[in-house]
Amino acid sequence: MISEHEHPLISYRLRLLQGALYLSLLLALCMGALLVTACAADDGGLALRPPMGGNSWNHFRLNISDEVVRKQAEAMVKSGMKAAGYEYVVIDGGWEGYHDAQDFFRPSQLKFPDMKALCGHIHSLGQSGDPHYPGPRNLLGT
Repeated sequence: MISEHEHPLISYRLRLLQGALYLSLLLALCMGALLVTACAADDGGLALRPPMGGNSWNHFRLNISDEVVRKQAEAMVKSGMKAAGYEYVVIDGGWEGYHDAQDFFRPSQLKFPDMKALCGHIHSLGQSGDPHYPGPRNLLGT
């Protein structure tokens, strides 16, 4: 096998490919900046970016718990996703435990012993997060 050091044509092609990749990346960044500037200039009531976040259902389905949601929220902050605009932590199906006397869903005490504390933790990370409710009333009865 011939290495790039042994054959100048291989070395030239690698440098050319590398340059093309850098140019493509630079072009993509410039186009993104222009798009954001255009959106910011057009104050038509539209957000600069769509609401972004993580939804527990997409990966965990019913296999979620307080610990899983906390780790998911913390990972979004630590990985830089929060800084990039991912602010929502949706606790989707799987948190429900039972209906109370007023027919409101209540969290599973085994999986979510203190839903208020969990949501407080998510909010303390600078994120928005609440349980998704599948019916006409949420945890607060509204």
